[in-house]
Amino acid sequence: MSEHLYKNLRKIGIEDPVAYEVSNAMNPERYATRHDMMEAIAANRENTMAEVRAIEKRQAAQREETLALIAANREESKEALHKMNMNLTKAVADLRVEMRSVVADVRAEMRTIGRQYWITLVALLTTIGIAVACNLPGHWKNFSQTTHSPYRHVQQPTGRLAQPECPVCWLWPHTRGAGQQIQSTD
Repeated sequence: MSEHLYKNLRKIGIEDPVAYEVSNAMNPERYATRHDMMEAIAANRENTMAEVRAIEKRQAAQREETLALIAANREESKEALHKMNMNLTKAVADLRVEMRSVVADVRAEMRTIGRQYWITLVALLTTIGIAVACNLPGHWKNFSQTTHSPYRHVQQPTGRLAQPECPVCWLWPHTRGAGQQIQSTD
């Protein structure tokens, strides 16, 4: 700011802030020339370009580092995927072997149950056959002996004779004929 211009402006009655701004505006040291402006712009451009190059170099280094990490991760992922695939294949094979053994055990158990069923059925039929074979001769003998019947008679409270029972198997239906014959003889 030029002190001389400021004082002159104040003497003629211009207010303080306006006199200050006018004296600053007229000061040749305050304003740069066109040549100065061009040099400042060129220097600023060089600094900016240097900063841009430094940023580009950092970004390129970061990009390379990132690509290297991605490649390493890709390789690690491929290796882990291969290991997991091998483990899964092995587990499936083990499961198939175990399933085959379990299916074989179930089939063997079913064959055993089937054999037990047929053995039990044959034993039951044999038992029934033996019981019938042992009891039939006694029944034939009892039916032929109507006068001296081995059937016992039980008195009911009404005075009637109860149904006769077979002494061999105590069945009612096959003794009706013999019981009627016994009642008619009495």
